[in-house]
Amino acid sequence: MVHDASPTPDPFTPIHLRTADSIATIYPHGAHLCSWIPTGQPDAIWLSSGAVFADMRFIRGGVPICFPWFGAGRTGTMKPPHGFARLLPWRVQKQSANEVEFTLSSCDLEAAKKAPDIHAFREAFPHQFTASYQVSIGETLTLRLTVHNDGDSAFDYQEALHTFLAVSDVRTIRIEGLDGTTYLDNSPNGLSEHTQRGDLIFSTGIDRIYFSRQPIQVVDEGFSRTITVEREDADLAVIWNPWEKGAATMPDMGENEWQTMICVEGANAFDSSIHLEAGESHSMLYRLSITEHASGAQS
Repeated sequence: MVHDASPTPDPFTPIHLRTADSIATIYPHGAHLCSWIPTGQPDAIWLSSGAVFADMRFIRGGVPICFPWFGAGRTGTMKPPHGFARLLPWRVQKQSANEVEFTLSSCDLEAAKKAPDIHAFREAFPHQFTASYQVSIGETLTLRLTVHNDGDSAFDYQEALHTFLAVSDVRTIRIEGLDGTTYLDNSPNGLSEHTQRGDLIFSTGIDRIYFSRQPIQVVDEGFSRTITVEREDADLAVIWNPWEKGAATMPDMGENEWQTMICVEGANAFDSSIHLEAGESHSMLYRLSITEHASGAQS
């Protein structure tokens, strides 16, 4: 039975969901999903052993919520990177055995605006909004981020569900579903446009933005499974792994743990930013499902 819930006093007290098909762990801090374990499977979500759980810090791994901008935003100067939503406690609105709903609003920021960081957030995004986030589990994991414009004037925002997927070894997996898709490659030399040819396999670090709404399959023979990523109302799929060199610059990533993760994100950013008129809402959905490989079979 769903019941209304008061805000959780400690944003680092985990919320556990459980069904016959899977279990999940979410923290009110950032409304951050850190684990989704389908029955009989390894965790589908990767979390760094060095992840830091602290106020105004983001958690390395899981599913960070990027809002109201992605990266440094359209201007290239927005701070903090990926917005403030992943740094703040969200209110727990409803909770049941298989679902929890969180909200974060401009009213929450106004209540805490005396904090220097919060004041800077309001200056960077001075609009009236309510963001709600639903996490539902069962045979699938379903995440839905909805943003409502509570104000009297329009605004634009960017968003992403920056999902870290757990894999047996990123060097041996492959990603299907992107063949023929245009993408932007984010390299030290800047963004360059390319077209994906065949399956995506990994031999170095990768940071790519694919212009695709199609389902994506992460085929992992080491774990004898395929993770299917489906997105609705998300124009972009971001694929990221820092590889050894990039991971070495991240003190909150355990040694060699880059080998066991791949980010497959759903996003609306850059030219796909969302425009909301006063009173309008937009929802983005992200869903994971698992297909186990038959013994000895190749997917």
